[in-house]
Formats: sequence, C-alpha cells, structure tokens
Amino acid sequence: MRCLSSNLWGENLILSILKDKFTKYEFFDTSKEKHSGDLHMISKNGDILMLESKYKESITKQDLDKFYGDIVHLKDTQKRITCGVFVSLLTKNIPHIGEFKIDFCKGVPILLIGFSDEDEFKEWFHQYIEIALELSNYYQNSQLGQDHIKDIIKKISPLVDQIKSLKISIEKLRSVHLAQINNMVIDMENNIKKMFDTICEVISSDVHFEGDDKFKCEHCGSVFNSKRSLASHIKVHK
Repeated sequence: MRCLSSNLWGENLILSILKDKFTKYEFFDTSKEKHSGDLHMISKNGDILMLESKYKESITKQDLDKFYGDIVHLKDTQKRITCGVFVSLLTKNIPHIGEFKIDFCKGVPILLIGFSDEDEFKEWFHQYIEIALELSNYYQNSQLGQDHIKDIIKKISPLVDQIKSLKISIEKLRSVHLAQINNMVIDMENNIKKMFDTICEVISSDVHFEGDDKFKCEHCGSVFNSKRSLASHIKVHK
C-alpha cells in the first residue's frame, strides 16, 4: 500500500531513475516552491533542467499552463534554465500534444512526454532525458539560436514518428503474441534505442560552440566536433 500522495509517488519514481542514470548531476525537490516545477536537475555549471511530474490518468490544459508558466518564471528570474520536461506517467493523452513533442517556451527547449503506465515509463524515460540534455547543451552553446534548433527538430521528426509507430506495434505484439514474437520485440526495442542515439547524435554533431572546443583522439590525433563523434571513432582503436 502506498503511503505517498500520487504526485509525490511519481516524483520519487522520476528521481530514482535520474539518480541511477545521471550520476554527475544534482537533484533538488522544488515541488513546494512557487513557479519552479517539481524537480531541478542541475549540472556542475549550475544549468537547470526543470521537470514537472504528473501521476494521474487525465492531464488538463491547466497542468500545461502551470508548466509553461513555471518555465517563464524561471527564465525571468534564473537565467540558467536550459530545458524543461513535462512528464505524464499514467497517460499518453497530453492535450493537443499526444505522447511526445519537442517545443519551446520563451526560447527554452522543452519536452512533453506521456507514458501509458509505470512499466513503459521505467523502460523509456531515461532515453527522453538524454534528448533533453542534448537540447540543453545545444541551447547553452549554440550561437545560432532557436530558429536553428527548429531546423534540428525537423531533421529528427521522422525518427520521432518512427519511435511512436514502433512503440504502438510493440504494445500490440506484447498483448497478443508475446511468447511467439519475443525476439521481434527485442529487435524493435533495439531499433528505437538506436534512433534515440541518432537523435542525440544529430543534435550533438550540429552544435556550434564558441571558441575552439574540439575533441581530440589520444590515439591518432584526429579532431572531432562532439564527444559522441570522438567516442564513436575511439572504438576503431579497440
């Protein structure tokens, strides 16, 4: 039997995954602070990724209005907010959004994500946060601004659509023929994970950093524009 309120239960689920997967960040409960969201994920540089948690079966326009209002407030009072994430843990039906959208609020990139239940949330949530962190990094470092980020989003939108389609297929297959098609499901899930990685790679490789922040291979001296590109190259030396 749960002793916590529903939304606090959702916040704790989110926090447990974040602390497990993203150990280099600090986390603060801001649910009792006005206009600050529910959780702050803070980098070593002090940049804030704000999260709003909703653990209920129906999301309202008022829920979204509060989220957008909190982003605006933080943008106006704390200049270090670099991304916002709205998380619906028990329904994909976010009004006028559906289950996933990348958007902007006062120039700050935001993600709106819906899951059908806790199981789906636990399986995929950290992948969306990877995207949020790439967008946060882009927002901090790009000299080209929101219009260019919109171009990046256009590039990754086909992958987002494929992710949605494959997830629907997985749900149908699991409910009808799980025992017979388990290997097919695993392949589809692996494809989704690769698409998440590709989305992050597209964002990361297109960042225009100030100065000469290149990444150099310690083995051969080759220079790359992103950590991901360097990490991919280093595999050649292993």
